[in-house]
Amino acid sequence: MKNSIDPPNEPVSGFPIKFQWRTGDWFDIFQEHIAVIQRDVQRALAGGRLVVYLSCPISSYGGSFYATNVEIANFTALRLLNAWGTRFWFLNPTQYQMESEAGLGLIRDDAREIMLKQPGRKIDVDGLMKDTPAQGGDYMRMWTRVLVEDDAQDKYFLGARFSAFYFLGPSDVREFFISGGYQNLSYAIDDYFARKSGTDYAFRQYFYPPFQDNKGTVLTGDDEKKEWERRRENFFQFYSAKASAAYSKGSHDEWNIWCILNERRRTKLGLGFQIPGYFGGQAIDPAAAEKTISPGYAVP
Repeated sequence: MKNSIDPPNEPVSGFPIKFQWRTGDWFDIFQEHIAVIQRDVQRALAGGRLVVYLSCPISSYGGSFYATNVEIANFTALRLLNAWGTRFWFLNPTQYQMESEAGLGLIRDDAREIMLKQPGRKIDVDGLMKDTPAQGGDYMRMWTRVLVEDDAQDKYFLGARFSAFYFLGPSDVREFFISGGYQNLSYAIDDYFARKSGTDYAFRQYFYPPFQDNKGTVLTGDDEKKEWERRRENFFQFYSAKASAAYSKGSHDEWNIWCILNERRRTKLGLGFQIPGYFGGQAIDPAAAEKTISPGYAVP
């Protein structure tokens, strides 16, 4: 089916945030995927748990690497569960996106489910990923619906399924890297880089030659050396000084979704019914909590 990109639109009608997303197979896959995530949330609620959304970097961007971001998110979700207890359930988005094996597996399941419902239809997930890969707008359409929609009869969606938003902070990233007993963050990151280079094929493939420029030409000599140094330096700089929701496009949009939800809740329900927010383990102060920030994938 056609996989063009639609004009900007609101994932939830009447909720003022717009994205662009793909039509065709990807649209249908993400529709199925939204239902899967919402069922997981509802299952947690039925078990008496408070649902907390973990907003974190996922894609390789600004020096980060997707697999490392997945590791950090998984570590943080488990650490928070141990600290907060089993009355909470943390919705970790990396487990639903294609950057993780779990997320890719679910996407493949969604495609198979569609083909079972529509005999004769063929969906090649690998072909889609290669020829017309899903983009940030596809994911943010999905997460907007997950975060905003609830069971309100009047359709004035207030994100009622969520008890808190937790935005990953630098302290969470530091906890991940020093968890092996390191006292020095610099050494911990360098040691992680060295270990992953020797044990993780995808990691080594990204950070070691051969490299190509924007035209597909293989870099050689000094250009190859400079590119290797650039990628390694950017990796260290990101995870030592930047790594947090503040440097994630998706997290910027999720922050704004949270702010809009709370604005609606203040108007309709009152101050006491706002959704709490945390950044790096600390409650976000009232002034910051009421301010939207620059968009990530959202269309202004």
